Amino acid sequence: MSMDHLSSLPSELLGKILALADLRAFFGCVAAGNALRDDVARLSPKLGRELVMTRFPILGAIYSKSTTPARDLFLNHQALLKDEYPHAMTPSVALDAYTFVLELEKCHLVRENGAPIRWGEYESTYVGTGAARSDGIISFSMPAGVFDQVAEQFYPNNEVNVRARIAVARDGVSGLEHAVLAHCGVADWVDTTIVFGKGMIKRTATGLFQARGADALDLYVDPQIKATWTSSDAHSTILVTFVWDSVDQGGNMNVDDVRLALEHWVRWSSS
Repeated sequence: MSMDHLSSLPSELLGKILALADLRAFFGCVAAGNALRDDVARLSPKLGRELVMTRFPILGAIYSKSTTPARDLFLNHQALLKDEYPHAMTPSVALDAYTFVLELEKCHLVRENGAPIRWGEYESTYVGTGAARSDGIISFSMPAGVFDQVAEQFYPNNEVNVRARIAVARDGVSGLEHAVLAHCGVADWVDTTIVFGKGMIKRTATGLFQARGADALDLYVDPQIKATWTSSDAHSTILVTFVWDSVDQGGNMNVDDVRLALEHWVRWSSS
């Protein structure tokens, strides 16, 4: 027990403790305590540095010729142990704060002397807004007949190419902001279902994996967009899904990751 602790005890209890020792032992302890205190003061700060570097060998290699105080050495070691990635962030904007927009575009195959040479300019054939579902998927309810019109133009000779442009808008600090999330061309078409290929989301300078506080696998994970258009009788729906694209990790994003992607990955513009 230190002398500081002894001095903080009630007088009655302190007296009983000290009474257990004879006079010689009592003054011997006081003298030893004072000598140890003086020796520590004399050997510091060198002793403190040596103890810290013995405890954390990596500091010995880095600061072997340094006179950095022991406290600063310890704090530097804590900084070395700090995670490479920041802590996971919590999304702050609800999906219903965004306006999601879908545009269908088509272009015709350009031929020269009967041979196809290139696709022509894209022209807009439909624009509509969608609603975010509770699972983070964006649903676009399409007007009757649009699916059939696109199908008739696309088939039977594939002279027309179709793609979906997905955009989003929000109220920013300086006014309305918007971003084009992706362009998705037709990847597959089976009966009454059109599957658009994945489109890479245009990104900011900061990676989403940093916002997620994710592990090393996420260094190779990018958020992408995929869209599926399904027709049933006179009604059709395009579902736009945010997905992870990686060799190691795939699948749909959960709703929090969708929100983080919109907040920290998407490249917004106010112009």
